[in-house]
Amino acid sequence: MPRIQAKDIVPDVRKVLLKAARGKNRGGLSGLSVYQILARLPQTTRERLIGEHGKAGAGSGHHHSVSQVIHRAVRLIDPPAEEFWIDTRGLMFETVDHSVKPGFRICALYRLTDYD
Repeated sequence: MPRIQAKDIVPDVRKVLLKAARGKNRGGLSGLSVYQILARLPQTTRERLIGEHGKAGAGSGHHHSVSQVIHRAVRLIDPPAEEFWIDTRGLMFETVDHSVKPGFRICALYRLTDYD
């Protein structure tokens, strides 16, 4: 079986982004990090991604980790997801089985702004 590629998970990533929490006043969808997207993917997809591409975050030992695959999948969504950045100092993300410290001092958040 070939390694899972970004194009293979675009529909699942889009579904995850569509299920993000909605804002109270504006009603728009909130942004999610690649770590949050990974945690919300179907279990079989998530496990396969981690098995093939390694864990995400600081200390994962993988430059091209699962985070990169998810990032590329988000970039393939049409219409495109909005991308904005947060400072990650002191920030931890909860995944299914552990906490993840981001691997860089800034982290992208993605949200869908054109959805039905």
